[in-house]
Amino acid sequence: MLILDEPQRGDDGELWYLRATLELDGLRAVKRISAHYATCMDELIAYLGDLAASWKGWDGTKEYVSLEKDLSLSSRHDGYGHVRTVVTLNKHDGSSDEWSCTGWVTTEPGAQMDVAAATARELFARHL
Repeated sequence: MLILDEPQRGDDGELWYLRATLELDGLRAVKRISAHYATCMDELIAYLGDLAASWKGWDGTKEYVSLEKDLSLSSRHDGYGHVRTVVTLNKHDGSSDEWSCTGWVTTEPGAQMDVAAATARELFARHL
């Protein structure tokens, strides 16, 4: 499961970052994801909205990569009612404890994706 939550904002309400958590059997990776200085999380919101709108399926892969490449999503519709997303979280800050975690998350493209897209629009809007 991928959880995107805990938006952090400045005093003016501008979104600065959010928390991404990847939870799989026996694994939990957490990474703070910085908002893009110009577009905030608009690309992530659009990506999730596109997955929801394309519930009938699509050809190829749909991709999202955050500004600092610490979150990447690569989604494929299997043609049978499921979306399989490869989720990668990276900690690459030049320290001695860098890491990368990749997992596969399967979702249903209908109501489940609609809720994810609506939640992202609400939580990760540029300003409150």
